[in-house]
Amino acid sequence: MPNKRQLFVDLRTGIRRPAIPQRPVLSSAAAPWDGVLIEEHADASRELLDLAPMAHTIVLQLSEAVSLEWKDENGSRHRRHVYGEIDLLPAMFPFSVRSKAAGDILMVSLEPKFLHYTAHELIDPEHLEIRPHLGFADELLWTTALALKAEVEAGNPGGRCYGESLATAMAVHVVRRYAASRPKNHELRGGGLAPYQLRRAIDFIHGHMSEDLSLSDVAHAAGLSPFHFARLFKASTGLPPHRYIVQCRVERAKGLLLRPDLSIAEIASQLGFCDQSHFSAQFKRVYGITPKQFTRQAARK
Repeated sequence: MPNKRQLFVDLRTGIRRPAIPQRPVLSSAAAPWDGVLIEEHADASRELLDLAPMAHTIVLQLSEAVSLEWKDENGSRHRRHVYGEIDLLPAMFPFSVRSKAAGDILMVSLEPKFLHYTAHELIDPEHLEIRPHLGFADELLWTTALALKAEVEAGNPGGRCYGESLATAMAVHVVRRYAASRPKNHELRGGGLAPYQLRRAIDFIHGHMSEDLSLSDVAHAAGLSPFHFARLFKASTGLPPHRYIVQCRVERAKGLLLRPDLSIAEIASQLGFCDQSHFSAQFKRVYGITPKQFTRQAARK
């Protein structure tokens, strides 16, 4: 949904609206992901009064220092938001902010249902409470948010599985680091997936090669949550699920490229690549040559 926006509740009127009226310079509204939405705003001077986010919202300061007048349940105070700092605003956390200076920000929203589903094995969803944190540094949140931003800028070539893998890692980290209750300690067993779970996951991937697979779909086929599946799958195969899917598609492409009745563009479409350029880039990454070079070499043999 290209027009989808991050919504906040105006606490004075009860109306849901974007916190920043101007259209974002970058948005993941058209991305195939579920549960996460990013918006980048440039030169965003802020006067946001009596608002609360509908989703858990992570705000990255992308520009130089900005002075803010901030108000929340702990009172009013002056803040200075510098490059690299993060604010974590839980869903329905009331706040007001005024800033005369413009600044560039990246906002990442994690829907509460997505957070609960992703982390339900870490903590009872009924007791899941995320605490607000302001003006802090967190390398994992920062790098994961920028990876989502880069994926949108590139046109979402990684598909649903890659975006949702990043969002899942972010959600699990938020629960582990910033939940009010201490999450359960889950250890990763060294053997990875059980053989039947790995077989089910691989069979599902091969049976749905042309589809834009989501992490949750593949995890469900193995009978696991996305949280556990992604880690155990990598322990079993040496690759994260999204990279394994791409490799399977590229391997199948080798056989299809030998068929004279199929063009490279048709093969890219059949195997679920977003376009021919993305297919060519992934093929070259795995085999060191482009699909066109491969077909030429095969024709000479």
